[in-house]
Amino acid sequence: VKLLSTVLWLLAVTGSTRPNQLLFFALTLLGLLILVRIPPGPLLRTLLMVAPFLAVMGALFLLSYHLASPESTLKGFFLHPYGRLFLVISAKSSLPLMLLRLLMHTTPIPDLLWAMRRFGFPRIVTTLSLLVASYLHLLTEETDRINRAKKSRSSRRDRHPLRSLAHVAATIFLRSMSRAER
Repeated sequence: VKLLSTVLWLLAVTGSTRPNQLLFFALTLLGLLILVRIPPGPLLRTLLMVAPFLAVMGALFLLSYHLASPESTLKGFFLHPYGRLFLVISAKSSLPLMLLRLLMHTTPIPDLLWAMRRFGFPRIVTTLSLLVASYLHLLTEETDRINRAKKSRSSRRDRHPLRSLAHVAATIFLRSMSRAER
């Protein structure tokens, strides 16, 4: 039921074109998030995934609006078609992420994958999804261990953070490969 209602809700959100419809979906989702008591940290991290894209898109829409009418104000931007389009695109990109976060928080991964199999998803997709979900937690723990070890060994600030990140990624990859062979 959760998976089917999530898919139907996603179709309704992506099919909406008016801001007041999307506001209704946003308020409904906010009510569900409050009801379920999801901590704000994971929700903010989910929104941070889409925030850079929304910021660049908002700047471009604002620039287009300002070029179309130079005496424009920020208040007038949200009344202009550019502003409304920006709000619609922002809602359509962030609401589905929040809904999927809600689904993942309230339903165990094996149950979701079982429901996906019942709806006819290919077995290879659900099996690979289960493997990714299983090993993602393992890779996160491994990354934390490597970062903690790196911080405990060095007392100074890293001058080449990308090089350091590459070393951590390579170490995680090599450990993953040796684990897979075992």
